[in-house]
Amino acid sequence: ARGGWILDCATGTGELALAAARQAGVTGRVLALDSCGPMLKEACDKARKAQTRLACIQARAERLPLRSEAVSAVTLSLALRHMDLKEALREISRVLLPGGRIALLEFLRPPPGAVSWVALAYLRWLVPPLAGLLAWSRAPWTLATYLPRTIEAGPSVPELVEAVEGAGLRVTLVKSLFAQVVWLVVAMKPPRRLGETVKR
Repeated sequence: ARGGWILDCATGTGELALAAARQAGVTGRVLALDSCGPMLKEACDKARKAQTRLACIQARAERLPLRSEAVSAVTLSLALRHMDLKEALREISRVLLPGGRIALLEFLRPPPGAVSWVALAYLRWLVPPLAGLLAWSRAPWTLATYLPRTIEAGPSVPELVEAVEGAGLRVTLVKSLFAQVVWLVVAMKPPRRLGETVKR
């Protein structure tokens, strides 16, 4: 729904935050948050050039400098496996309004099987040399070799779902977007019960 605040955690260069801002309407606001100053600056510069309203703040998702129940939606893309999973989800749940939603796009450790094995083999053996060759630089190769290691060390789908529910959120969608490696997990913060008070 339009209106309210949308929080994009670990916004990076702001692509997802800018896309959200374009859809938020005149009453909506988007807060782009990242712990990396240079990346956050790039996101803010992009927003100014595009004449898009975007509030930027440098902070970690595990310690959000926001009051409780301050935002109506949260997005977090391809960064959760680099965070303290439980702390980040607990903070996100805290700042989310009752009835608000969170969308997580993430590389997750796949279940055993031929499809996921091929996908990881592709990421491990084909992507790094192609990245280095096309970019004529070692940096993309290094980043590409790092990716499959973080996937294998990160949470599985059941572990993420358990952590999301443990933070007091209700999972409404779990969908594989690529070879059971890239996943979209959507959850909602249950509406407040009658007489329940806000924990600050």
